[in-house]
Amino acid sequence: DHAAELKRQTAILGQVFDKEDEAAQLSSDLDAAISDAREAYDPSQTVMGLITSGGKIAYAAPGEGRGVGTLFPTLGLTPALERSAEDASHGDDISVEAIAAANPEWLFVLDRDAMFGEDGYVSAEELIEGSEALQNVPAVQKGQIIYLAPSFYLDEGIQAYTKLYSDIATAFAAAN
Repeated sequence: DHAAELKRQTAILGQVFDKEDEAAQLSSDLDAAISDAREAYDPSQTVMGLITSGGKIAYAAPGEGRGVGTLFPTLGLTPALERSAEDASHGDDISVEAIAAANPEWLFVLDRDAMFGEDGYVSAEELIEGSEALQNVPAVQKGQIIYLAPSFYLDEGIQAYTKLYSDIATAFAAAN
């Protein structure tokens, strides 16, 4: 349980730094954001997790890996594509045609390069929303794409996940 592990780590840090009240508040905030996202989610809508890096799109298997894969079991998301990961931490190669065939209602996207913006950087937004093959995908048509914060890949701490779950809850509620 990814959320339980985040809370466990936070509690330990709270003890080490004599900030147990603050740690408990961070855990409570995470629980509230998860609860709000679960309540706002319509399980009839499918979700796909993607990771972009080096100008390529990778598939994040539900429940596996870092970032977007862990959202599926925590929120009870319905995967648009159920396939195990060969590379859980970096995502598996996937074509835009395979994404289009899965026809997700929602896309959750981790842009691993966003924080750095090095020469030749192509944003996740350009790769996905600029792809002709993805123009008829409901997530793209409806603007139901949640891009994780650029710093997410570097911190992935309880505050980053709390913000992500809160953003997801807001997006789900707005779509309903």
